Amino acid sequence: MNVNLCPGFPFCLDYNKKKKSDKIIIKQNNHDSIIQCRNIIFCKSDKQYTFIYLTDDRKLISAKNLGFYEKCLPDCFCRIHHSTILNMHFVKEIKKEKNNMKVTLLNGKNIIASCRKKKNLIDKTAILKSIKIQT
Repeated sequence: MNVNLCPGFPFCLDYNKKKKSDKIIIKQNNHDSIIQCRNIIFCKSDKQYTFIYLTDDRKLISAKNLGFYEKCLPDCFCRIHHSTILNMHFVKEIKKEKNNMKVTLLNGKNIIASCRKKKNLIDKTAILKSIKIQT
């Protein structure tokens, strides 16, 4: 079996050249975690670290920057802020507020999307029509 790898190998696995992998390896201090991408709610950067929030309420910490994960995660993920990548499958609602967009997740958590990333966010929501957008 030929295995095609994304540019971030060995941290994200890609078994098909046409689509990104559904699994990602999160390299932590003393171990690696293989995570299904569908279990990632969002990723948030803080200086040189990326915090990865999962559906089972775990938060993983990685020394890789957010841009690294942006390249490896599948198309259902959207960069909504300089410091945030969001899995669009967990978005319940998007509301325009002053200079930003407020994104409400299915779990009730609110995340701010920047004006600069508004078009990217709206384009991604067009694919997933179940998300309510209020402007």
